[in-house]
Amino acid sequence: MTTTELGFDEDEGGLMLGAGWQDDEGVQRVLLLQRGTDEDLEDEHEISLGLDTYCVSAKGGFTAYGCLSRVALTEDALTLEFRPEGAEALHIPATAVVPLAGTGVDRATLSGWLRVVLAWGRPEKRPELVGLTAPGGAPDA
Repeated sequence: MTTTELGFDEDEGGLMLGAGWQDDEGVQRVLLLQRGTDEDLEDEHEISLGLDTYCVSAKGGFTAYGCLSRVALTEDALTLEFRPEGAEALHIPATAVVPLAGTGVDRATLSGWLRVVLAWGRPEKRPELVGLTAPGGAPDA
């Protein structure tokens, strides 16, 4: 597996973490993990639709909200485990392994961004976080 892209962005609409890589079968994978602004958490329409949590988007424009069950970060990889309905909605396998070797990404920065994005919104939709260090290098929540 080869990571081809990994990056972070912040704008007036929220925060985004993106990863693009080629898996063991040669399939190009792209995932965007996003969260909105605190104002979105107060929007009754967003709340009624279940959109008041982080979301994950995949190639093809597929999007699922609060769909991760577990996120693990090691020196070599970022592993994203999806709830079954999330993987189905995104049209991806239940587990995505993003290789990190050779990317030059700072693990503390990645860890901080993951914490800030995934800890936003409904507590019951937040995934278990494994191997993520204390926040650092990420924007303020």
